[in-house]
Amino acid sequence: MAHQEEADRGQGTIIRCLDIETTGLDPIKDEIVEIAAVDLRPDGSVIGMTETLVKPHSAVSPLASAVHHLVGPDLESAPSIEDVIARFAGADAYVAHNCSFEEGFLRRYLGQQVWICTYKCALRVWPEFETHSNQALRYQLGLVNPLDLDRAKLVPHRALSDSIVTGAILVELIKHASW
Repeated sequence: MAHQEEADRGQGTIIRCLDIETTGLDPIKDEIVEIAAVDLRPDGSVIGMTETLVKPHSAVSPLASAVHHLVGPDLESAPSIEDVIARFAGADAYVAHNCSFEEGFLRRYLGQQVWICTYKCALRVWPEFETHSNQALRYQLGLVNPLDLDRAKLVPHRALSDSIVTGAILVELIKHASW
């Protein structure tokens, strides 16, 4: 009976795979311009997705735009981070690829949380891989349609697409990790 109760509690666990796009790389002076999350159960099933653009107070640097292709006019009518952050709070664990970046920007909004870094985990689980970037891992692991989602709808370096890939990588990590 105790085992079933433990399993039931685990089903209530929310693992939130997050990604953000920003005006630059410095969490002290730069701001979030897009945030997205894919919520997973411990068994890897998707239970929800959310994304939003965010209006920053400062301009997006040309170098940042070159990565995510978001520019000022895209963000003019977007809500502020303060207006949307509650949608991203409340997970049992947060997952990001190179999570120190996301954590640096989100700590002031989400507080101290449990973070799992798929980049660091992948380095340990697949040391033989030539590179461990999100997209490289996606294809090295054969995740053409990550989380069974149509690859034609995924745009690398956009928050929701990167969250989906990170979630798929996490599922593979769990399958392949030696506990």
